[in-house]
Amino acid sequence: MKKIFFILITTLFIFPEFWVNDKPLYLVYKGRSYFPIVQTIDPQHLEQSERIYPNFKDLNAGDVEVVVWPFISWGMNESDFQLPSYPSAPDGRHLLGTDDRGRDLLARLIYAVRMSVLFSFISVFVLIVLSVGVGVGASFCSSRFDFALSGTMDIFESIPQWMVFLLVSVYWGQKPWVLGALFVIFNWTTLALLAKSQTQKVWKSAFIEATLATGSSYSHTIVYHILPHIIPSQLILVPKLMLQLILLQVGLGFLGFGFSASSADFGEILSQSERYLETSWWLTLYPCALITLLLAGLYSLQQRYEV
Repeated sequence: MKKIFFILITTLFIFPEFWVNDKPLYLVYKGRSYFPIVQTIDPQHLEQSERIYPNFKDLNAGDVEVVVWPFISWGMNESDFQLPSYPSAPDGRHLLGTDDRGRDLLARLIYAVRMSVLFSFISVFVLIVLSVGVGVGASFCSSRFDFALSGTMDIFESIPQWMVFLLVSVYWGQKPWVLGALFVIFNWTTLALLAKSQTQKVWKSAFIEATLATGSSYSHTIVYHILPHIIPSQLILVPKLMLQLILLQVGLGFLGFGFSASSADFGEILSQSERYLETSWWLTLYPCALITLLLAGLYSLQQRYEV
């Protein structure tokens, strides 16, 4: 049962296009079958030649033979122009209400989870690969390199990270790769020193000496005997690092330095709640509850595998 629940949650948040979308899963229009989720459709085929992108909710009902919509038939950036005002309270049309542009809040929250999880996971993955590579290589270098690595870590730890993130966000704009690169730059030295110390400890083990005595090369020994011993300790830190990066992303987005306005971002959603705090409670309650559940899940995962 737990595996089924995990698969459903993963599919919902990692592949939300199949659950939350303003495009139907399957469409039969004038005898022709379409799969709009995975297929690019020319608007002229749907008699919408004046549009750049087809609007599947504006098709002639008499020509639509079969249509299968996702569970939530609202796009991430789709505005509901039938509403009298924005933001609108939760109802049967929008289960969690809408934001100040008439966009479905539930749809944006689901895409925001995908954005935060994938962005933080990719950034942490790059961080670990870089740190392990530098740490293993540093264990075979001279003491001068070790001194330089320790000095670099001290320098990065003395720099006010939040100030750097804000200044770079203002100069470079709202680009995810900039935030990810800065996070890697400020954290790689600590993990590299951890990998270096573990490599030196394992290298002095008796089984490593026996492996080298049998004629095994250094590269073979590192790949098949060193890395399997140091990578698990690095992977344990993944939930914690993802948690830190998600909090950083939310904070910058709340201050107006997050990702682009067209993307679903927790910080951008919460910044709206500040303006409508007294009148639109759903803009505060639901995003905060989902962020809390996401961070609590990462923290519990960290505690479960931490030695």
